[in-house]
Amino acid sequence: MPYYAVSEGVRPGIYNAWGECEQQVSRFPGAHFRKFSTREEAEDYMSDPIEVPDRILRQARLARSFEFTDDDFAVCYTDGSCKRSKGNAAGVGVWFGPRHVANISEPIPPPSTNNKAELLAVLYAIHAANEAGLVRLEIRSDSWYVINSCSVWIKKWRRNNWQTSNYNGYSKDVENQDEIRAIDEALSLITVRFEKVEAHSGEEGNEAADELANDAADESWRMYGR
Repeated sequence: MPYYAVSEGVRPGIYNAWGECEQQVSRFPGAHFRKFSTREEAEDYMSDPIEVPDRILRQARLARSFEFTDDDFAVCYTDGSCKRSKGNAAGVGVWFGPRHVANISEPIPPPSTNNKAELLAVLYAIHAANEAGLVRLEIRSDSWYVINSCSVWIKKWRRNNWQTSNYNGYSKDVENQDEIRAIDEALSLITVRFEKVEAHSGEEGNEAADELANDAADESWRMYGR
């Protein structure tokens, strides 16, 4: 029997049928859910919904070589893809090098957003680097949202208890808070810096991360498409 764990939706909880789950997540902005084969796994997800898949960590432990900057930061490129034409199926792409054992192409259950996928790519990259024994990581991304969220705004959001405010003084929850708070915790594991790169400029790593993310989004549609 399948178990659908809805951590963010109309009524968060664990459901036994897709139809019940769909009612909670369909057209719900920022919905989070996953399908499990046992109730125990579903309950574990509900207690800690942002998790890094074990296979990513296992692969990272096998890595033996990385590209480094002149000041000894390992380099990776991250990207996320979300396909509106395919039910907002999404995927994560992380590229450490050609055919690198730690490269990541990970499908994300729909519905998702491009920003969520981009943030999860960062989260997965940090944990993979940590598992590989790295102590310094340079994450290159073509997303200003990622760069600013993870290296500038995150500090203010933490001080404000994960609330943001506009010029009228009204506060609201930070968008994609689960992912950003998970990144905030992960940033304590190793030293991370972010570098902005231009999208679709022909830079090998950026193009490769984009391809990994798109492949993962297609796989998400094959796995979860309706």
